Amino acid sequence: MNIVTKIFFLLPLSCLSNIYTVTESFNVSVSNNGKTSVVSMDRGIYDGGPGLPLLPFKESILTIAKDEEVLSVQGISHGKKQNFNLTHPIETAQIPFSNKPSTNLLSFVGEFPTNQISYSVHQSKGTKKVIVKLYPFKYNSKTLTLETDRSISYRIETKQKIAKLISRASSPTLQNGDVCGVVVGVFFRLFGHI
Repeated sequence: MNIVTKIFFLLPLSCLSNIYTVTESFNVSVSNNGKTSVVSMDRGIYDGGPGLPLLPFKESILTIAKDEEVLSVQGISHGKKQNFNLTHPIETAQIPFSNKPSTNLLSFVGEFPTNQISYSVHQSKGTKKVIVKLYPFKYNSKTLTLETDRSISYRIETKQKIAKLISRASSPTLQNGDVCGVVVGVFFRLFGHI
């Protein structure tokens, strides 16, 4: 009975998970060039696909341990919003033609973007980075309204892969196994049967 209690305490400790929370603020302005509305944001990056509204995003980079696996990334709006009533549609991304100036596509119709947050994981030379793109906007081309979040937090949950550390102590043939299973195996090797 005592040994079972120890197993329950060992399992959560062996599957190490980390939670990182980062808050980003956004300073947004809208100008009008007579034909379209232009949205600007401090440290904003533009990367719209052809025909999509040119709305900037903010990139946030978090460095994690190379043996961490990203389980989830969630965005949390703080409820502080700024609304703009636009007089013209937001300009759309352009297609460059060879030897000619860029040409606007037809105006975008609908709501954009569909997601406020996207992420990717990049690993090189022993470091691992989670690159999070934050889109603090909700643009409706039909009503010509732009709603912006003043700040968004994102929460990254990771799981630490520590199987290699345990494998050196328990079995040289183990490679990236389930850490929970390894700890239970090591526990039974040390303490015997229940």
